[in-house]
Amino acid sequence: KRTLTPYDHTHSVLGYCSIGLLSSILGELAAGVYRVPMDLVKQRQQAGHGQNLGDIARGVRSTHSSVFFASYMASFMRDIMHSSLQFPMYEYLKLALARWKRASREEGLPTWQAAS
Repeated sequence: KRTLTPYDHTHSVLGYCSIGLLSSILGELAAGVYRVPMDLVKQRQQAGHGQNLGDIARGVRSTHSSVFFASYMASFMRDIMHSSLQFPMYEYLKLALARWKRASREEGLPTWQAAS
C-alpha cells in the first residue's frame, strides 16, 4: 500500500537554489540600511552641496524620510534584480559542478573548487 508523503523540497535543485534567493534578498535588505545613506553622502559630495564631510553629513541627517525611502526602494530594486539572479545561479552551478565531479551532496565542493 502506498502512502502520500509531502514532497521534500530540500533535495530538489529548486529548493536548494531558493535558499540562495532568499538569503540574497535578506542580505540586500540589510546592506541597504548602510548603503543608502552612504550613497546620499557620496552623491551630495559629488554635486558640491557642502564644503566638507561634516556639512554634507548634517545635510543628509536633515533629509526628509521620503527621500530616504525613495532612494532605498530604487537601490533595492536595482540590487535585488542582480543578486536574485547571481546567487541562485551560483548555487546551481556549484551543485552541477559537484555532481559532475561526483562529490556527495552532504560533502559538497571544497571552497577552493567552488570559487574557481
